[in-house]
Amino acid sequence: SGLSLSDIDFACPLHMKKSAHRELLGYLNLPEEKSFYLADYGHCGQLDPLISMRNIEEKKLVKEGDVVALIAMGFGYVWNASIVKW
Repeated sequence: SGLSLSDIDFACPLHMKKSAHRELLGYLNLPEEKSFYLADYGHCGQLDPLISMRNIEEKKLVKEGDVVALIAMGFGYVWNASIVKW
């Protein structure tokens, strides 16, 4: 059986304006505490999701078995995502 949106425990998206970040979390039905906003970093390109993942790991926000969505966007508004089971 595959995963669905409701299985996502944490989101690590590309850095975007705060309102868009909140809207994305709303679509995923996740509270802001289940994501790391890169306010102190800004946009670092395709590294954004990895920086977020490193921060949630250091802050011990994820636990074994959690499903983490790494969400990115490229030129031309091409979106992609990877799913990591912690």
